[in-house]
Amino acid sequence: MLVKPKFKFFQIPVINQLTIKGNLNLSQIKIFDVIGRIHRTINPINETETINISTLSKGIYFISLIDETNNALKVL
Repeated sequence: MLVKPKFKFFQIPVINQLTIKGNLNLSQIKIFDVIGRIHRTINPINETETINISTLSKGIYFISLIDETNNALKVL
C-alpha cells in the first residue's frame, strides 16, 4: 500500500526561519526565486528541518521537496 507523504510548513509567511515537518524521506530541499535561480540546497537529515532564510532578499521564493527517488513532492 502506498502511503501519501504528509508534511507541514511553519510560519507562513516566512520571516527568518522556515520549518518543514513530516513523514518524508527527503533527499533534498531547494529554495529558488521566480526566475529559477537556486538560493539554497539542503540535504535534510531529520524529519523536521528548520531553514534560516534571514539572509535572503525580500521577495517570492519557491520550495521543492525531492524524495529519495528524485520525485518532486511539493513546490510552493
